[in-house]
Amino acid sequence: MKSSTGRIFFGIFILFLGVFMLLHYFNWIHFSFRFIWPLFLLIPGLLFELSYFFSRKKNSALLVPGGILTLYGLVFLLDAIYGWPILNPIWPYYLLGVAFGLLQHYAFGSQDRSLLLPIALLSLLSLGNIFQHYYQLDFNLVFPIILILTGIWVIIKRR
Repeated sequence: MKSSTGRIFFGIFILFLGVFMLLHYFNWIHFSFRFIWPLFLLIPGLLFELSYFFSRKKNSALLVPGGILTLYGLVFLLDAIYGWPILNPIWPYYLLGVAFGLLQHYAFGSQDRSLLLPIALLSLLSLGNIFQHYYQLDFNLVFPIILILTGIWVIIKRR
């Protein structure tokens, strides 16, 4: 995000999403996160795809994470709707693989700073759910707090 206005709106969005999820955790409002979280994959995937197809300078490297995230987002959204229990223990590793691939592309290739946010979010979702599965970490409480802190950081961050 090049403009500070865009960064502020993005930070506010993350902050409100974290607050919304925290209110759900304490049963003050009710919603199902299982239908929401696949959008964290689907939307960035579609943005990668669209940024390739609508930019003047075609960078086909955008299609790699775009295709992966779009496909995974759709699969996990269908899983949330129809319930495929076989995906429950293994889906975080798919996200971790994408985050690792993007990290390698960042480190050894473009060093485009805009990759750092998807790397961080995918790693957080993946590792958080792996720890929740093996160590019974209450990710439903930890994730909203991390979103709130990230939203505040994005809002107050200065270049």
